[in-house]
Amino acid sequence: MIKLVLIFFLISLIIFIIKPKKFTPYTSSVQLPLILVKNGSIVNHNLYAIKKDENWLNNTLNKKGIYNLSNIEQAIILTTGILDVQLYSKYEEKRT
Repeated sequence: MIKLVLIFFLISLIIFIIKPKKFTPYTSSVQLPLILVKNGSIVNHNLYAIKKDENWLNNTLNKKGIYNLSNIEQAIILTTGILDVQLYSKYEEKRT
């Protein structure tokens, strides 16, 4: 009887160890596109939702040649992950 229990325990342990783990793909509950800057102000809850911070946003804007948030009419993170920035028209002319 003890041998049967021991055998059952060993088989269960082997199955538990060998059993492949289920793959669960990363799924985000965030629906893109999201507005990250509106009328020169950061939309913090959207930035937090995509797990980014103000440093990331500023660095990304700096790479695009934008150094002042107040020049931004709207900045949107697209479904592709690209940050699309629309400046106020008076600043857009200077940028091009």
